[in-house]
Amino acid sequence: MRIKAKIAPVSCPVNKWQMSGAEPVAKELDQDLVQEVLDVYPFIKDRRAATHKIKEQAIEVYNVIHGTGYDKNTNCGSCVFAVWKGLSEIYEKYKND
Repeated sequence: MRIKAKIAPVSCPVNKWQMSGAEPVAKELDQDLVQEVLDVYPFIKDRRAATHKIKEQAIEVYNVIHGTGYDKNTNCGSCVFAVWKGLSEIYEKYKND
């Protein structure tokens, strides 16, 4: 996996991870999506979801925002980390608005 992650044009054949640097960045998010991130992130901020339902919700909102197709039940460490990192960046940007 470490080698694959270093090869930029390679992505997961079953859409579990994307090409390096290929993660879309949303310029303006819908306020409902922002609110959902603000609501769910406190329950995953320590990199572990408080419940399975919270994990599913976090993955769903990440998929909508970034156009990914991560399985809501994934246990792939790379996938879960990408979700946490992506949502943490959004949370930090909008938490005081």
